[in-house]
Amino acid sequence: MRLLFLSFFALFLFACTTESPFESVQEDIEDEISWDIDRDVELYKSSSSYQSESEKCRLGTSAYSDSWCCYNYGYQCYTYSSSSSYQSESEKCRLGTSAYSDSYCCSTYGYQCKSYLESSKSMKFCLTYFETENNWDGLGVGDPEISFTIYAITSAGQSSTIYTGKLLDKDNTKFWSGNSCTTKTIPALTQTIKVCPTVIDEDVSSDGDDNYSSRKCYSVSSIGYLKDYDEQEQSDYWNSDCTVKWEWYLY
Repeated sequence: MRLLFLSFFALFLFACTTESPFESVQEDIEDEISWDIDRDVELYKSSSSYQSESEKCRLGTSAYSDSWCCYNYGYQCYTYSSSSSYQSESEKCRLGTSAYSDSYCCSTYGYQCKSYLESSKSMKFCLTYFETENNWDGLGVGDPEISFTIYAITSAGQSSTIYTGKLLDKDNTKFWSGNSCTTKTIPALTQTIKVCPTVIDEDVSSDGDDNYSSRKCYSVSSIGYLKDYDEQEQSDYWNSDCTVKWEWYLY
């Protein structure tokens, strides 16, 4: 009777264990298989027959597109950019297939330009240089007062007048160099910009002012072809009494 009780007790303890011998053996087998698989993968990766996707892209053997390789790994970018399916924005502008406006293509790449402005633009206008060329006031200096009148002219000949106001107003000055600037708006449809400088010697010792203007104007035509921030340097080269230089650009 005692032996029978011990047998049942041993069987009960065996049944209550958390892991059976069969389960333990199965886990050992699975661990060994997993280790073998990991080892085989590493051996394959280190073999000459294995190529990562990056390496395939580098060698041009990837099943993915050149653009994908270029974007993800930086390979095949030249092939992609030089392929017939790729078009830069500049090329699209040249062919007239860009999603951007003609004015953007014109001001950025110089394509699809018209000789006139399709829309109004800002103008940065700067006086940059002044020097007397003769004996103003008998002292070799003057009291220069310099301003400009700008004419924005359409292809039909209609003109808008823009005044810069005084960009230089000095006393007893023979030479000046720097940037005295103003910003104006050039209206749409403008094809030609004409700039007329005015140079006055503000003579405080007499009743009147001496006009040292050349009374000449200087034009730039087909301004629709100009790129944004393309500086136009001009000077009053007809003036024998003084040297006046200025520059401007549209944007």
